[in-house]
Amino acid sequence: MKNLLLAVLVLSAVAFAQNAPIPTQTWSTNFSAMSIPGGHTTFAGTVADVGVAVTPNFSAQFETVQSPGVPNFAGYYGGGVRYQINWVSKKLNEISPNLSGFRILVSALGSAGVESINGNHVGATLGGRVDYSLDSGGHYQPGIEVRAVRLPYVCTGWKPAVSLGIKFGF
Repeated sequence: MKNLLLAVLVLSAVAFAQNAPIPTQTWSTNFSAMSIPGGHTTFAGTVADVGVAVTPNFSAQFETVQSPGVPNFAGYYGGGVRYQINWVSKKLNEISPNLSGFRILVSALGSAGVESINGNHVGATLGGRVDYSLDSGGHYQPGIEVRAVRLPYVCTGWKPAVSLGIKFGF
């Protein structure tokens, strides 16, 4: 009887003494175009890549481009490749004993995919990226990416695109 009473007491305590919900924080982003000289404008957006290293210098990736400020633009989705150009890092390392060129990673990259705006259309990107490894393992690498993008129903022809971001390695 004691064991039954103890079991009921424990189960009732568990049932009524629930933990408070874990506080969560939501966040949002706000995109806006910038004016540039000559009366031209830009559009702001987000580029996200997820890749798998096939070899130490080559990776296959899935890329998305999102820009809520462009009317009817549901995004760009494409398959891409990235090739790390190691001889550039070696040359940078040889220039100065104070500069660790082996922490600088220069890559060529490109993708082809579908631009989704008023239907689906073919789009592409082509360019390069320079990352700097903050730690010796290369896990956190801020970088800059310069590309030419072709999104026919967002902009005419090939247009330049500049991105800043961080690469996470696992």
